[in-house]
Amino acid sequence: MSLETTQADPTPPKPNQHIREYLNYYLKLAHAPNYAVFLNGPWGIGKTYLVKQILADHFGEKKNDYAYISLYGLTSTDQIDEALLVAAYPVLGNKSIKVAGRLGRSVAKRVGLDPELKAADFLRKDTNRLYVFDDLERCEMPVNQVLGYINEFVEHDGCKVLIVGNEAEIDGSLDYRKRREKLIGKTLLVQSTFEEAFHHFVSFVDDPETKEFTKAKAVDIAAVFRQSGLDNLRILQQTLWDFERLYRATAKTYKSNDAAMTCILRLFFALSFEIKAGRLDQSDLASRMEGLVAAMARLEKKDVELTALQVAESRYPEIELGNPILSDQLLINVLVQGIVDESDISRSLAHSPFFVRPEDEPAWRTIWFGLERTEEQFSRAVSELEKQFLERVFSITGLILHVMGIRLWLSDLGVLKKTRPEVVQEGRKYIDDLRASGRLEPVPVSRSDDFRHSAYDGLGIQEASTADYKELFNYLKVARHRATEDRFPSQSVELLKEMEIDPYLFLRRLCVTNSEDNIYCRVPILAAIDPEVFVDRMLAQSPSHQRTIMSAFTQRYDHGQLERDLPTEKPWLASIREKLLARTASMSAIGRFRTQKLIEWHVSPFLDSEVTE
Repeated sequence: MSLETTQADPTPPKPNQHIREYLNYYLKLAHAPNYAVFLNGPWGIGKTYLVKQILADHFGEKKNDYAYISLYGLTSTDQIDEALLVAAYPVLGNKSIKVAGRLGRSVAKRVGLDPELKAADFLRKDTNRLYVFDDLERCEMPVNQVLGYINEFVEHDGCKVLIVGNEAEIDGSLDYRKRREKLIGKTLLVQSTFEEAFHHFVSFVDDPETKEFTKAKAVDIAAVFRQSGLDNLRILQQTLWDFERLYRATAKTYKSNDAAMTCILRLFFALSFEIKAGRLDQSDLASRMEGLVAAMARLEKKDVELTALQVAESRYPEIELGNPILSDQLLINVLVQGIVDESDISRSLAHSPFFVRPEDEPAWRTIWFGLERTEEQFSRAVSELEKQFLERVFSITGLILHVMGIRLWLSDLGVLKKTRPEVVQEGRKYIDDLRASGRLEPVPVSRSDDFRHSAYDGLGIQEASTADYKELFNYLKVARHRATEDRFPSQSVELLKEMEIDPYLFLRRLCVTNSEDNIYCRVPILAAIDPEVFVDRMLAQSPSHQRTIMSAFTQRYDHGQLERDLPTEKPWLASIREKLLARTASMSAIGRFRTQKLIEWHVSPFLDSEVTE
């Protein structure tokens, strides 16, 4: 029998075993090594975690045999001294005690130190003691000054020193290289240890169900982590915590579907890695569905520059980053804003193909997911959508946009026997009919716009990038603003009633304030009020209320709003001045004086061009 068949395959070494073995050798040296060891690796790869494991294995409970400090944010050698002193006397690390310069008397007495001495005077630089300086690249001192400080421990005191950092973030000047060569005798590169770190991180997951599920999906998580190419264990840990919040808030009904939850896990981890690494941001998540819809069209084009989302998707060949099982807004809430809402999760999952029943699904959504529906389901949905379109069923803005985009797409497919211009014309007529019947959603008066042109209800809108769709979108936008203006007459009647009952509410309605009442601050609603009626009702108020009502003009127009945002109110304001001046002829002396001053203070400044400029 050959040697190859009799010998067992050697067990591959564990990641970072070379570091453990070398440090074990280094720490057991009976003489002063006269050099420091440098553990090098990128941020988040697990350097600190590895060092603390090695320290625990080697020293056990003998924590006085080593001093561990982080250089993060330290700005002077005095601060390093103080950090080392805290490591030697943990009581000094109490948050109620601040070690700075000379020690406070009460603190010094507590640990038996002379308060008149500085931290450096107490440092015990034993040759048998290990000194660990972590986060070298994050120290606020010049790196050469830090290395010079550490060299005192190695060269003059014969101590053993371990430096931990990411050399890629350190300016490699000639002076640095010289100091490095003098101080550091061995550099060890830290490798990512996913399996060991993952099980450690999972042990800190509090929710039992999340812990069990993530353990069961370790292979999936490892694959996504490997495909990310980040080798960043800190990001892995943060993502596990974020996923715990999401999974904990997911209803049991959905958790019972293993395929759905596995899909969510893989999607969530991939997008989280990309967001935390800075390769995607909130805007990429917000346009995720748009990219999904446009993907098929881009496949036919050559030499098209890839979006950040497409580049990210290429890293994860088995994951569709545009999968709508989690909506764009839900992902933004969890991954960017830290918001987890159980109802949002349930709503998103209920609409996903994993859980929705085709017979309960709206026709437009069945068509949107046409690639995943049977031909019978698709055809029935197209017929139902056309019936709903003719009956003008859709009045919600986002749904109208989806239907417009879908009909354009169906025209291209030949499913809808109409040309694109015909579809556009029918879309305009649909919008006109809704406005004529008073069913078109107005733009909320408190803001100029409230919907995205390319996505709604967690799904990207078909044909959103085409000229025909953009024409319909803009036509709808204009129509909605006109629908808002259509309501001004009735709303102005209510505004006048509020003015008579509560002049301060009238002011808040019209002006930018720290109140939710200012719904008309950028809306030219005053132009819809009959000037004669306004003057009658304003003059019927008490003098103090008159001042409040008229001062609303100053607050409303004081920053150029009249010229910029509310130009249609300028003729109305001029009419108010004219009618008020006409009324002064029949007023008492004090009434005439008061009214003239109200005009002078709150109206005329905005009608005189040299002032408004």
